[in-house]
Amino acid sequence: MAKVAGEKLLSEAIKERRATSSFEDVPIHDKDLEKIIRAGLEAPSGYNLQPWRFVVVRDREHKKKLREAAFGQPKVEEASAVIVACGDPEGWKGPNGDLEEMIKLAKEHSFGGEQDHNNARNAVTGFLGSVPSQIAGIQPSFGLWANRHTMIALTTMMWAAETLGYDTAPMEGFEEDKMKALLKNSKIATSVFRAFLALLLSSMAFPQTAPAPESDAFTSDVAAKLLNQMRAGLEGHMQDQALSVFDLARMNGGQAFKNQIVSFFDRNGSIRVHFHVREASMENGKGVATVDVEMELERRDSTAPAERRQAQLRFTAERSGSGWKFTDVQPRSFFS
Repeated sequence: MAKVAGEKLLSEAIKERRATSSFEDVPIHDKDLEKIIRAGLEAPSGYNLQPWRFVVVRDREHKKKLREAAFGQPKVEEASAVIVACGDPEGWKGPNGDLEEMIKLAKEHSFGGEQDHNNARNAVTGFLGSVPSQIAGIQPSFGLWANRHTMIALTTMMWAAETLGYDTAPMEGFEEDKMKALLKNSKIATSVFRAFLALLLSSMAFPQTAPAPESDAFTSDVAAKLLNQMRAGLEGHMQDQALSVFDLARMNGGQAFKNQIVSFFDRNGSIRVHFHVREASMENGKGVATVDVEMELERRDSTAPAERRQAQLRFTAERSGSGWKFTDVQPRSFFS
């Protein structure tokens, strides 16, 4: 029987929180889960539009299906609850949209006058109804704007969970098309979201008391973990994160490769990438992974259709005190 958790100080939660890689299926009390979701719903957002929707998955069979769309990662099925956070950049539109709902609530609480409400309406429609530009850094689409605010809500829920004694794992390792289809075609979600641009899984449970030590062997799981981190960096336009999976000091031509990635970010706006580890093995003390890669790019300075690339890359990895890092990728021209 799940018990309602006590709360600890946020300052303690910030200091103690760690991402958890594996979980025990310990029940979460409904009241605790409600507190966590409520924290996300009350998170700050631009214009107070709250452009997010949350889907909570607790059923074992549904979590099993989510796992299939998340490259088979066990923690999706292990966790007591999975929260799918969906960004909705179109939700503000229409007479029943989030914008009019916000203005309605403002009127009910006597916040501002009619002129204030009209100013707010004009500001939102002027910004979100325009063409995405460098203003606020939202090129190439308002999906980026929705993604940012959804991340704020998800982070707020993670802090709330930590204060209640639940560990969390933010997760981006999933196949978006499969996840969309799963949520739209099953009873997990009761509505179809017009946008599904920020999809993150937050798994909540108590951490296992004795996680297995990391193996010295280079496996498909090790390769997938590094590639997921690289993918998050590429899609989030975080070049430091994308490069963090490489040991540039050991890499032949490491500085040149770094400069190549910097130029890659400068040229491209929206980046979507999918890695599939076909094979991973050890060769002469090094890890080697054969990876199928699909990438979709939208140039910053072009109105041409998105460019799609497909290739099979060979990643070489070496282990140091900080764990496995890639020391080569071929052909490097794929990231030109």
